[in-house]
Amino acid sequence: MAGRMGGDRIKMKGLKVVKIFAEKNYILVSGSVPGHIGSIVLIQN
Repeated sequence: MAGRMGGDRIKMKGLKVVKIFAEKNYILVSGSVPGHIGSIVLIQN
């Protein structure tokens, strides 16, 4: 179908966790994270 994009999962390597804000459930990551603003990001080990 023409114009269909998104819905794919992308893995990024080399990103660094700068700081964790446990009280607000935030993780500050250094580097470019793909996806839309406000989308869910899965962080794996």
